[in-house]
Amino acid sequence: MMLYRRVWVMLCAFACGVAMNALSADVSVVPKENNAYLLNPGKGWIIYSSFSSASTVAWAKASVGYARYMWKDIHTNDNQFNWSVIDNDRAACVARGKQFAFGVMSVCVNSSSSYFGMPQWVIDAGASYYSASGASGCKVPVWNDPVFTNKIGQFVTALRNRYNGDPAIAYIDCRTYGNWGEWHLGGVGGSAPSDAVLRQYIDQWAGFDKTHIIVPISGGTGMYTGGYGFYARDTYGFGYREDSVEWGGRASTCASGLNVAPAVGEHTAPYGTGGSEDYSDSTTSNIFTHSFYSYMDMGEWNGSAANNYLAAHGAAIDEWQNKMGYWFKMTSATYPSHLGNGTTASPRCTSSRTRALSNWR
Repeated sequence: MMLYRRVWVMLCAFACGVAMNALSADVSVVPKENNAYLLNPGKGWIIYSSFSSASTVAWAKASVGYARYMWKDIHTNDNQFNWSVIDNDRAACVARGKQFAFGVMSVCVNSSSSYFGMPQWVIDAGASYYSASGASGCKVPVWNDPVFTNKIGQFVTALRNRYNGDPAIAYIDCRTYGNWGEWHLGGVGGSAPSDAVLRQYIDQWAGFDKTHIIVPISGGTGMYTGGYGFYARDTYGFGYREDSVEWGGRASTCASGLNVAPAVGEHTAPYGTGGSEDYSDSTTSNIFTHSFYSYMDMGEWNGSAANNYLAAHGAAIDEWQNKMGYWFKMTSATYPSHLGNGTTASPRCTSSRTRALSNWR
């Protein structure tokens, strides 16, 4: 009888052990791969203003709406601002379920316009200026002038106080210096300020700790030790943008910002107005293959260009939407078999990364 009891106890213990092992056994799941179009945060195609010209089909493919402004149209007097210029475009993007991004320029000279963005009241306050080489009527700031530096700093501070941390803002361009705010003097002439002055401009944007600041580095300007590009990246974690991305060698100029902040790409001209290869599928593939862009224009200026680009190159837009910036895919998930309502456990997941990760704050 005693032997019977011992055997019964052993059998019970064995059964309990099997049951406990069964409860603690892991279940592994391998999800089916899905490459469907994803609108993930911090990346994607950009529709440029005018926003109403872009179709609902184009907007469905985009992540961000983007616009650019003249400084004088917003900073109307000393410590006085007309924010409606920006806020109206922001609202137009939010109404479409998209984020908004923008830049503010102090000078804009091209073949069809000669606008100076520095407010007249700043000039009246004593800011020095010179006439642009490409447009004699355009007043360009003397870039190391203390009045200009002070007043543009006042504007950046007000911009920070209003928009830093705004969840509707994807990023803001730092366009303090140069023609179109691209940190070069093409089309305006004049003398470039020292690296120390350019770094001072970057310092003015230091308070943006909740919204990404994007610094133009046209053709790699400022990308050296002591240059404003490296300084912006290493000191503040600012991202980069490259213009004329289809030009030879420019596809990779933002690569040094990898794992620091997002990178933004822009073509030379709107779709349908530039060279025949500007927006070709092969050029698009080359741009993304050799870069780590998180954002790219969908045809550039005027929303109708986005419609035309999408109609002609929709397959390329679909292909690179997921690949640009970052693209994580879950490859497996493991969890305890006893996991259910009222229980706790620590599931484990593995993923692959097919593109570069941007280091979001």
